[in-house]
Amino acid sequence: MNKKCETCESLSTSHVEAVTRQLQHAMALHWGLRLGGETREVILGLSDAQEKTLDAWVSLSGHLSEHSLNSRAA
Repeated sequence: MNKKCETCESLSTSHVEAVTRQLQHAMALHWGLRLGGETREVILGLSDAQEKTLDAWVSLSGHLSEHSLNSRAA
């Protein structure tokens, strides 16, 4: 049985949280546009959420690559 990697768990959780925030901002933008509300702050929040999602994915995928390299070396 494979031992759980705490770093994988943490990075995965961070990525899921970032994607969730991105979706929340996207929905807020959707409703802001539909209802004619102010969207400037929502757009800024969405942009920030997208950047954090990408950063989280880069960290997670980089860590998973380390696992792949380590398993090839073993």
